Amino acid sequence: MDREQELEHLRQAERHIDEAKALIETQREFVRELTQKGQDPEVANSGLRAMERTLKAFERHRDVILNWLKDQKPSEDAPSDDSTSLPSD
Repeated sequence: MDREQELEHLRQAERHIDEAKALIETQREFVRELTQKGQDPEVANSGLRAMERTLKAFERHRDVILNWLKDQKPSEDAPSDDSTSLPSD
């Protein structure tokens, strides 16, 4: 794969992470609501744990992409604008 493809994959991975975090927060609120109402949150907690595992997988995937990008030498004819720069931690 080329650098541009990997940068697009990185953008996708970041979107997936952001979406997963939002879904996790919604699920946490749902678990709180169930608990406050005295209802059994076991199934909701199970879903929450699955979402958290998925988030970890998304983060690992992002790390693989970042490592690949860091290991690649930028080509001399590649544009030097900020659109191809790596995000800082």
